[in-house]
Amino acid sequence: CIMASHVNNSNGTEDDGLDIRKTLQLANKLLPFDEGEFLDNVNILLKHKDSIR
Repeated sequence: CIMASHVNNSNGTEDDGLDIRKTLQLANKLLPFDEGEFLDNVNILLKHKDSIR
C-alpha cells in the first residue's frame, strides 16, 4: 500500500521508490511478526467497527 500510494503521488525519481523499499525492509526487521499480525487484526476490527456505524 505504501509503495503504491507513493508511486501514484510522486513526481520524484526511481530512487525514491528504492528509499521507501529500504525503509520498509528496516521496519520489517524491527517489527516482530506477532506484533505486525496483531496490528493487521486491529486494523480489520477498526474498519468493521466503522462500517457498522
